[in-house]
Amino acid sequence: MVGILIVSLLVQGNALLHHGYMGQDYAQHSNSILHAMQTSYWWLFEASNPPLLYWLGAFIHHVTLSANYEAVLSLILVILNLFALYAWFKLSQSMIRSPLIRIGALLTL
Repeated sequence: MVGILIVSLLVQGNALLHHGYMGQDYAQHSNSILHAMQTSYWWLFEASNPPLLYWLGAFIHHVTLSANYEAVLSLILVILNLFALYAWFKLSQSMIRSPLIRIGALLTL
């Protein structure tokens, strides 16, 4: 289990270092984060994307005052993903009896 989390951290960390967060919709999300920083409304809806990501990005930009706020946002999402993988594994221990199937299910995530 620990090995899977370490490999996941290394793969996601490598993607973060090589700007893996800059996908095909990078410009749309960057503009939405900027819009979240400029609006005074508590409700923000950009296309079909939920506003929490944009609020978090705007908050990180406000706190860090850095142009690298998107990398910090990506790092936070990597850490949240690792916690989610661990929580899923703990939940699966009570639901999947076979350790091999449990590890296999975790590897598919």
